[in-house]
Amino acid sequence: MEGFRKTTTCMLFVVISFCLRPTVIRGQDNSIGVNYGTVADNLPPPADVVMMYRDNQINKMRIFSPDPAILQALEMSQVQSGIDCLNVMVGTTNEDILSLASDVDFARQWVQTNILPYPTVCFDYITVGNEAIPGSNAHSIAPAIQNLRTALDSFNLQRIHVSTVVSMSVIGVSYPPSLGEFSAETVADMNAVLAAIAMNDDPTTQYLMVNIYPYFSYASNPTDIALPYAQLDDANVAAAVVDGPLSYSNLLDAMVDSFYSAMEKIDRSTVRLKVSESGWPSDGNGNMTTPALAGGYNTNLKNKVANSAGTPKRPDQLIVAYVFAMFNENQKVGTPTENHFGLFNPDKTPVYPFQFQ
Repeated sequence: MEGFRKTTTCMLFVVISFCLRPTVIRGQDNSIGVNYGTVADNLPPPADVVMMYRDNQINKMRIFSPDPAILQALEMSQVQSGIDCLNVMVGTTNEDILSLASDVDFARQWVQTNILPYPTVCFDYITVGNEAIPGSNAHSIAPAIQNLRTALDSFNLQRIHVSTVVSMSVIGVSYPPSLGEFSAETVADMNAVLAAIAMNDDPTTQYLMVNIYPYFSYASNPTDIALPYAQLDDANVAAAVVDGPLSYSNLLDAMVDSFYSAMEKIDRSTVRLKVSESGWPSDGNGNMTTPALAGGYNTNLKNKVANSAGTPKRPDQLIVAYVFAMFNENQKVGTPTENHFGLFNPDKTPVYPFQFQ
């Protein structure tokens, strides 16, 4: 019983720390975020990486799992910086999805282990898995979202929201954007996920996270997709893509709007989208992947976000985006381009010039 009282007192202290934390200045949605991937054996220590985010005035970070070393570095940095908030989107592993879905106590334990020990970290979203639809755990994502929402509410953490991350692979038809629809394989799971997001969150924070890469579309079909269109270089697009009353001068807008069209077709249009990953590799595929092209794409993406621009279908809903990724990661598998999406080399030098602000 004495041990129980100590544990309960400690947990109460942590929850109170969250509740009494000074009001923070959250990162503006019209500034670019950056993914902090760690599939490498030569990256700087997490404390150095967090300092790089702050030195470069990056105020949104996405991490793929609750790595204690990263969270401790964020905690220490937040304590030292006071109200200058670095917003953090943290993912659960795909391996945890089934347990999160089937056991609300597991969800509470996940929050106790990975959120409560870091009361000054500015968590804004927990994402259930990464690109798990389609897949063997796809049916479990919606109940996992609901259980994590219940767990967060039990600790009075309504300010932290829950979502998941999907890729364009859930879309069966993407062109033209107005005909966008989910594939037969994914439509039921996407409907359940969007319903869970819409039901368990404040309407202004109902976001589905989507990984969108115009590069891959361009690389697979450079004959029909013009480079300026893929690069978000609107001013140099020779002819916009016309879709009924709407016209598109860049591929990112078209891909986002195909998603919105798919959501409308299943009556889930109230949920908004955030671009949780986007980028362009600087090497690995000949003249399609150069530092100049990578820098050009990410600069155009940053400017689009900074200008609070929406899409032709949703002009009033600004694009919120996270560049992939902070570093070149030498242990990523797949095509050679996978190792060359970073803004920085592991020695902290820039891969190419890039201004974050």
